[in-house]
Amino acid sequence: MISDWATLIYSDIVGPIIVDYLMDEYTSKHLILFADTCKTLRKYKFFYRMKINKHFSNLYYYDPVFRQQVIDHMAKIGKNYMINTEELLTLDLYRNLDIRIVANVFDNIYSVDLSFSNITNPSALKNVKSVNLSYCKTLEDVSELCNVETLDLESSYNCIGINKLINVCNLNISYCKNFTCDDLQYLTNVETLTITGCKQITTITVLPPKLERLYFSQNNINNINNIVKEAQLISINLSHSNITDINNLHYVKYLDLTLCPKLINISFLTNIVSLNLFLCNNIADFKYIKDMLKLRRLNVGCCRQITNTDLPYFAHVRHLDLDGCYNITDVSVLCNLYYINLRDCNKLIDVSGLSGVHELDLSNCYNIKDISSLSKKSLDFSDNLAEETQRVSPGSLHSKAVQSSSSSKAVQSSSSSKAVQSSSSSKAVQSSSSSKACGGSLGNIYKLNLQYCSGITDVSALGNVHELNLSYCSGIQDVSALGNVYKLNLSGCSGLKDVSALGNNYILDLSLCYGITDVSSLGNVYDLKLSYCYGITNIGSLGNNYILDLSGCTNIKDVSMLGNVHNLHLSECNGITDVSMLYNVCYLNVDECPGITDAIALSKSKEYTYPEEYY
Repeated sequence: MISDWATLIYSDIVGPIIVDYLMDEYTSKHLILFADTCKTLRKYKFFYRMKINKHFSNLYYYDPVFRQQVIDHMAKIGKNYMINTEELLTLDLYRNLDIRIVANVFDNIYSVDLSFSNITNPSALKNVKSVNLSYCKTLEDVSELCNVETLDLESSYNCIGINKLINVCNLNISYCKNFTCDDLQYLTNVETLTITGCKQITTITVLPPKLERLYFSQNNINNINNIVKEAQLISINLSHSNITDINNLHYVKYLDLTLCPKLINISFLTNIVSLNLFLCNNIADFKYIKDMLKLRRLNVGCCRQITNTDLPYFAHVRHLDLDGCYNITDVSVLCNLYYINLRDCNKLIDVSGLSGVHELDLSNCYNIKDISSLSKKSLDFSDNLAEETQRVSPGSLHSKAVQSSSSSKAVQSSSSSKAVQSSSSSKAVQSSSSSKACGGSLGNIYKLNLQYCSGITDVSALGNVHELNLSYCSGIQDVSALGNVYKLNLSGCSGLKDVSALGNNYILDLSLCYGITDVSSLGNVYDLKLSYCYGITNIGSLGNNYILDLSGCTNIKDVSMLGNVHNLHLSECNGITDVSMLYNVCYLNVDECPGITDAIALSKSKEYTYPEEYY
């Protein structure tokens, strides 16, 4: 669904404090008020979910009395708080296969989703700002939608009149057959254009004059050298194509070339900020990346031709993805990056040089056994993420180093008088508070993923990591040092038995830890997942958790003490029969609990789940 707005439902009972708070957030967040509206609405419970939202939309669409009641309430509250409520109502009529057009029903609507419907004539939608008509196979002429701002026609194969959409700003015509490359020049106001899977276009000679973002993946095009060099075209997606030549894209800032197997040369991308070369296995030379001084985000995942000798070319970027580059063995040169993804680089053994990386993914690097070096600490910025963004990035330091290489001047960049050393021979950047050594210069890692690293047994050095994923690390038995980790995932750690030290974690996942039997110390964990921990029988100490997942814990029988839990998941708990004490639970999941038959007890909960097929 292309709409960015949420359903807005007003009520007389909404207090001014709530509304004033939402008004303050109006410019940056979706506006959602959960409440009943008038007597008709009080029959239903409205949450921001597709099924119930769709129910509301159908009622609004087909019931004129109800529709007028909602409009009156919106007008009243809009007058009181000086907001144009008519532009905040979204109708979700998704998969309404038997839709019939009702006159004037869209007059007060900002956004309409009619995807997968049997609509043929969309003229009634001409004054709506955002329209989703994707997968409407009976859709015909769309020319009357020329004033819609955002229009999604994906896979509406037979629609015509696309060249008449002169005022549309955001247009998706993926997999549409009835348009040609020449039709694009008439889309004079389009800023974002998606034409994925349009195989009939084999060359592009002209683009809309105001176009800024082009998504043109899964196509038959070989080169785009005929594209007019428009400076405002800053983002292009050419993924899953046979593109061979990108010489004409030197002005582009954001470029996605995922799975372009014929691409060889990337030397012309001088202004690039974000570059995705995932599975581009024929690029033979990555040395040109070192000259992309504005580059901040680089994805060369599954480019298996990459070896250790290529890594210095990437040392100035901020966010680096090397997922599946299994020929890499030494990554010490990447010590100053903010984020590194080394998933499936299973030849890695030593990661001692990466203690300064802010976010590090080493999942499935099963040859890594010693991670004690990741505990080095000299400057801790993990508690304030905003401070990190104000630091001078390695890329900008590199740029300064290049500019000053001829005179070899040092650039002062911090309160502790760190020097950026630059020389004409190496143009290397060195930044350290206490020494010029690369490893450990920025302190503890903030976010670390070691999922499926089965060789790891000692995690005593990781107590200061903010977010830590050790799921399916079967060799771990002692987690006593991890009690202060904010978010800790130990799911699937089959060797784990003692979790008494984890009572201070804020978010804790112990799913599939079959050896756990005692959870008496976990009563204050805010979000606790114990699903499929078959050894647990006594949960008497868990009543203070806000979110508690006990799904699949078949040996639990008594849940009477969980009445103060806010979100409680008990699906597949076959031993539970009595939920009469859970009336204060706001969200209760008892799916596939055949022993629970008391519908009256369930109805006391503010919301409980139904079997899957009802969603």
